[in-house]
Amino acid sequence: MAGILRRRGMDPSVMDSQEPEPAPQPVTSLALADARIPPRYRQALADHPEVAAWVDEIVRAGRPGPSGARGIAEGPSLLIAGPTGTGKTHQAYGAVRSLLAAGVRLRWETVTAADLRLINYRYEYLRPTLLTTNLPILKLRTALGDRVASRLSEMTHRVILNGPDRRRTSPAA
Repeated sequence: MAGILRRRGMDPSVMDSQEPEPAPQPVTSLALADARIPPRYRQALADHPEVAAWVDEIVRAGRPGPSGARGIAEGPSLLIAGPTGTGKTHQAYGAVRSLLAAGVRLRWETVTAADLRLINYRYEYLRPTLLTTNLPILKLRTALGDRVASRLSEMTHRVILNGPDRRRTSPAA
């Protein structure tokens, strides 16, 4: 390299005195997920005690994968129910973020409607599933049908959020 630089009229010692470029920092799973999480929920925390307890249970159930990171194959599911604006989506994204921050490998996606095939697959294979609904628990059977409601009843821990619509409260002065 020095010979090439000299032939081009360059001082090869300049190359030796330069600082090496810093190694790129690895991108965490949480940072990658935050790119998929809507901006409103990128700082969400699973701060409801029952949601946090579910996260802890899933973290404990994790087992090492090929890279050594914990993954989840089987475990309990969680259904967060409550009226509009009580924080269901915030808690759900907070749970995803908490799992990733704890080093748990997971695949996740958001869907907007219960699908019997999806619920049935996750039910049969004991896949942890996080669901939210505005419907009161007693109305799920009517809205989703007996088969889906029955599976959800067996496979999920239920957390009921109550309170006023947080979106309609006055901001603190």
